[in-house]
Amino acid sequence: MKYTLDTNILINMERRYPREFFSSLWDSIEAAVLNADICMCEIAQKELDLGDDDLSAWVKGIPGFVCKSTDEELATVAEISEAHPEWVQGRKNYADPFVIAHAKAVNVIIVTEEGRKGPNTEDKNQKIPNIADEHGVACIKFFRSPPLAGMEVLSDRHQTSYTASSWTSAMTPASTSATRTALRSTPICLPMARIDMPPRDRRTASACS
Repeated sequence: MKYTLDTNILINMERRYPREFFSSLWDSIEAAVLNADICMCEIAQKELDLGDDDLSAWVKGIPGFVCKSTDEELATVAEISEAHPEWVQGRKNYADPFVIAHAKAVNVIIVTEEGRKGPNTEDKNQKIPNIADEHGVACIKFFRSPPLAGMEVLSDRHQTSYTASSWTSAMTPASTSATRTALRSTPICLPMARIDMPPRDRRTASACS
């Protein structure tokens, strides 16, 4: 299973699990990228340029992490804009259509902290999972209690690390509501625990490929 990250995942990681205290978590994210399990679309990455310079530089420094937009993705973005003209307002939600379009194009799951809104929600208040439903794209959350399902995360300062007690299988994303419901209710552990860091040859493999 492969994943693409919404911007809020890394921003919240930086806030909740700063790299100076939780380096093993960040190293494992990098390992998962190098294993082509995780990616981020370039527009989501550009949102990071507006905030934390160090975080943006970290993302751009990992080969294969940021995937450029394709014509297919831009066509999906145009479809979303036509169907939901009030969703993007200035910088608000600007990257969200691109995140969905990228996930649809390369058949990956979106990891986002956004929750699904109820029926009859105005366009301006829609969230990624709502619009993703319309395009057969599955969404999961990253942060739970514990932060990753089946995982224990402890500070490296206490000479500990995080381990996965179990992995949970997930179905391939599909457009049926039954599949989307199962994915929403199934705790999923992203494949980033106990991953050996590959040699620092800076491979260019990507979850987008």
